[in-house]
Amino acid sequence: MFFEGSEKKIKVRMSAQAPSLRQFERFFWEQILSHAGANILSQISNDNCDAYLLSESSLFVWDKQFLMLTCGDSTLIESLLHFIEQVDEDAIIQLHYHRKSEFIPYLQRHHFMDDLKRINQKVTGSAFRVGHLDSHHQYVFCANNGSSEPQLRGCELVMYHIRGEFADYLLSEHPSAEGIRSRLGLEQSFPHFVFDDHCFSPFGYSVNGIYADQYVTIHITPQAQSSYVSLETNLKITAEYPAVLSGFLSMFSPLKWDVMTLNNPLPDSPWDDAFCSLQSQLPLSETERLFFYQYQQNNTEVLIPYAL
Repeated sequence: MFFEGSEKKIKVRMSAQAPSLRQFERFFWEQILSHAGANILSQISNDNCDAYLLSESSLFVWDKQFLMLTCGDSTLIESLLHFIEQVDEDAIIQLHYHRKSEFIPYLQRHHFMDDLKRINQKVTGSAFRVGHLDSHHQYVFCANNGSSEPQLRGCELVMYHIRGEFADYLLSEHPSAEGIRSRLGLEQSFPHFVFDDHCFSPFGYSVNGIYADQYVTIHITPQAQSSYVSLETNLKITAEYPAVLSGFLSMFSPLKWDVMTLNNPLPDSPWDDAFCSLQSQLPLSETERLFFYQYQQNNTEVLIPYAL
């Protein structure tokens, strides 16, 4: 059974003078999500953030910014355009739209260049591809109004071709949210966080975690021919939680993985058993940079032909 785990992502930041995004009722966000073909499964909140677990990934809402991720054949571009129509466009000081290259692009209803044409009708910005076309790559659109707001930070780990005991459990007959959460060791890796998770049928798992204004979200598509695991957080994970990335890599044992960091570059040679096949820096504004790295295991993969 194939499922497209590759994600699309929106990050929108509002001006200090704009009303709080958390003033919008849940119905507002349900309407926004409906344009992408997603719906809310559950919600957790604290004094800083509302975190929604979705049928197609996650939504996080703070007072002055929100982050929305969707997967599958979702049409996140429609949600972005609908949001822009509902607010004062001049109040948007930063907008990022990311789209990971899909395993099977022709199953998507839109492609990035189609999305870009429609975004450019509303917002002026710049678009880039990070990574080679014949490998995993990211499309990025960014728009900034020149604001000198404080820098955002973030880290995203995306793993492909997962293997081992945990991968086998994820594909077993009856994996559970409790069993996956226990194996992930979330409480140990992210102390003080409150978590909300869901195990999908027949396969798949999503979890959101929040603490103060910090978040972490993990999405797992374990199917053998298109396995995809993403971890994203705004923690200073490479500086304060370096063992977390190594722990997740050990747990999932992927053949290849990507790391993207915002204003937070990785140290040289962070993993002894892998090599960095590509690295790139993308200036998003005068003060912000996106760092992109691709890694793969040192050992040679023995590939069995797949019968069609």
